[in-house]
Amino acid sequence: MKNWNFFVKAALLVFLLFGVITIIQLGTQISDLEDKVADADQQIEALNTDIEELWAELDQPVDEEYMKKIAREALNYHLPSEIVFYNDLAH
Repeated sequence: MKNWNFFVKAALLVFLLFGVITIIQLGTQISDLEDKVADADQQIEALNTDIEELWAELDQPVDEEYMKKIAREALNYHLPSEIVFYNDLAH
């Protein structure tokens, strides 16, 4: 009967340790997932800002100023009367 008492206590101790270790692992996993969710939320916010900027650009009227802006930014053009300076310094 004493042997059964010892084995029951040992089994309960092992079960308790297993439970504690499992809870710690789950807590760590939850923390990691919360960090991933926070990162995803930041990426979503950045993408939403980009989308809003693109919609604002699409809403601009297509006039001479808009065409000049596109020519300067996208095509790297300039007016003949302008002097363009280039540098290789990092921003």
